[in-house]
Amino acid sequence: MNGKPLTSAAVTYVADGPKGGVGAVGFTDDQGKYELKWRGQATGVQPGKYKVILSRMVMKDGSPLPPDKSAAYVGAIETMSRRYTDFDVSELYVDVPAGGTTKDFELKSK
Repeated sequence: MNGKPLTSAAVTYVADGPKGGVGAVGFTDDQGKYELKWRGQATGVQPGKYKVILSRMVMKDGSPLPPDKSAAYVGAIETMSRRYTDFDVSELYVDVPAGGTTKDFELKSK
């Protein structure tokens, strides 16, 4: 985000149309890196075109959401702009070829 790693964010790949694969989700680490998993625990993502949705929930005081807590139950708030969190608004896409790829996103805050 703004040239710095985005930590503790959910990165979701959602199949985009008939050429999309099975969706996957991962979570960014302290360096902003993520590894996707699909169908439970299978690592990676199937080849295909995906729309990408990002979300970063924190506690009301700005502290990270504890890993054992559900955002809905603790009143967590979203820190990401709607342009990244809303499927209908997001303009982030990735086309994953057979054999996989890595993808970094240049994100800007409001």
